[in-house]
Amino acid sequence: MNDELDFQEGEALLDRLTEAINEDERRVMVANIPRIRQMSAVYAALQKLTAEIPGAELEYHLNEPYKSTGYISLKGTNLVFEDRDLFTTAVLMASNVDFYPKIDGTVQINFTFHGIARGLIQ
Repeated sequence: MNDELDFQEGEALLDRLTEAINEDERRVMVANIPRIRQMSAVYAALQKLTAEIPGAELEYHLNEPYKSTGYISLKGTNLVFEDRDLFTTAVLMASNVDFYPKIDGTVQINFTFHGIARGLIQ
């Protein structure tokens, strides 16, 4: 019975979170230019850091997966960064950084940026 209550509470929480996300997505949003500039600066830094790394792939996604977020995805097999300070700055500017080892032998690093757009009414 305890497991059933935990499951029901979890389902209710997921339902509330889903509704909050959907409500946020329906709002009229305006671009947060300073935050977008930070994201662009990180992208430029990562371009510089990966310029000499064969096979490194860099992608820039604005307003994904939600209107108020964006992310930069870096994929490669030998991601060694010569300028540690620049890489550290890129990490610190992001809201979140995730590292994913993949079964094809590559590593994917996602730099997520929250707050790239704001609702007109906060």
